[in-house]
Amino acid sequence: MLNTKKNLAIIFFIVLIDIIGFGIIIPLLPYLVSSLGKNAFAIGILMAIYPFMQFLFSPVWGKLSDKYGRRPFLLLSLLGSILAHTLFAFSSTYTFLFIARALAGFFGASISSATAYVADISKPEDRTKRMGFIGAAFGLGFVLGPALGGAFGVLGQHLGQAPPFGQQFAALMAGVICLFNFIFAFFFLEESLVNLKKTEKFRIKDIWHNTKLLVIIDALKLPIIGKFLIMGWLFSLAMVHMEVSLFLLMKERFDWSLLQSSLGFAYIGLIMAISQGGLVRVLASRWGERKLLFIGLVCSGLALSGIALSYSVGPLVFFITLLGFAYSFFQPAFNGSLSLLSKKSEQGERMGLSQSISSLGRIVGSVLAGWLYSKYGMESPFLIGTLYTFIAIYIYKSIYLHLPGKKQ
Repeated sequence: MLNTKKNLAIIFFIVLIDIIGFGIIIPLLPYLVSSLGKNAFAIGILMAIYPFMQFLFSPVWGKLSDKYGRRPFLLLSLLGSILAHTLFAFSSTYTFLFIARALAGFFGASISSATAYVADISKPEDRTKRMGFIGAAFGLGFVLGPALGGAFGVLGQHLGQAPPFGQQFAALMAGVICLFNFIFAFFFLEESLVNLKKTEKFRIKDIWHNTKLLVIIDALKLPIIGKFLIMGWLFSLAMVHMEVSLFLLMKERFDWSLLQSSLGFAYIGLIMAISQGGLVRVLASRWGERKLLFIGLVCSGLALSGIALSYSVGPLVFFITLLGFAYSFFQPAFNGSLSLLSKKSEQGERMGLSQSISSLGRIVGSVLAGWLYSKYGMESPFLIGTLYTFIAIYIYKSIYLHLPGKKQ
């Protein structure tokens, strides 16, 4: 019998350390790509390849983890992160940076196994609260990751002669952190699935079926799930416009250094960690998933438009604070609702599907945000992101009565 609290704490720690490694890389991208003479569109392409690989392979990892267990694929993901971050650290051309991010996305696709792990060890009525707990690991990882990325970058600049060495040193530290995470998971992580489906055959064409997007097309045909997933995709699209553009806006409009920009992004993660670690669990019990989804969408729209129009630090801090709360309300409620709308045997596949939809938003959003920033200026990605949230609210209204409410 699994000790639920113990294993929830272990998966929390594993996800936290993995996201710290990922978060270290994020603030380095604009500076490394700029040092190679590339523009915002090139940054968008580099940021798009990671979710593109996740989009292709998340359903595969999810389906395989339903059959063979969560543990082996979580361990494989951590090993892959070590390889990807190390390659990134030693990349001296845009091509190798691209390959490193592609590998990171491929192995990072199995994070769907972590959310399915939480669903496995949680009662239906506890899933949204538990998803919020894991969301806190993401939030805290995005606090510590970018902050460490900036700190390691400054340290590396003192250690090396060439300007890019600081960023390369920080990426290498991300690989070292992931190595320690793998060792911890190998010795402490237990399997969450008691009855694995080893009697079922898993054919190559099943994997082809997943990678060819048919699983997503099939899901979009479902009357409620389809609209629900489109709503989540639009929210993801809006958020990635912020992720691609915010570092550039901080750098160009406010003339912030790598460390200052990293701390600014870490602040958003701090808001996410605090709110998802406690506030979301309380509000999920009091309000239910439906209200949290709506509040998250409204707040994100207000925050994105506010960031676009901020020309001093005070308003910028206010609106990125609001954005942190918006994400904290929406994402756990989205995953929790999707879990409650799914059968127990579908949890891994649906969590993989959720990540694929999110990754699709990141693919399109990263490229589009980079193009908008380069073509129409720094405000445009945020204002277009606001438009996405308005459309998502319209879809939300059309499926409102079918979503899990307070009583569920």
